[in-house]
Amino acid sequence: MKRGLKLGFGIPLVLLGLFMTIGGIAVVVLVGTDGSFTLPQTQGDSSGHALVFETLDLSEALPSSSGSVGPPT
Repeated sequence: MKRGLKLGFGIPLVLLGLFMTIGGIAVVVLVGTDGSFTLPQTQGDSSGHALVFETLDLSEALPSSSGSVGPPT
């Protein structure tokens, strides 16, 4: 392989790796090492209406994942 071809592939790959490394460091600085971040609480006010329901337990109404496929027999 010619030297110019090696440099033609190598230099862009090194620059890409450098930019990705800088981007990764920036993400770690902004987000932190645990990968999570928090946002401040924001109060939302509206003049609209909302429907509010009681908490429903749907665990018995949903089919279980027993491994069978298809309708019950």
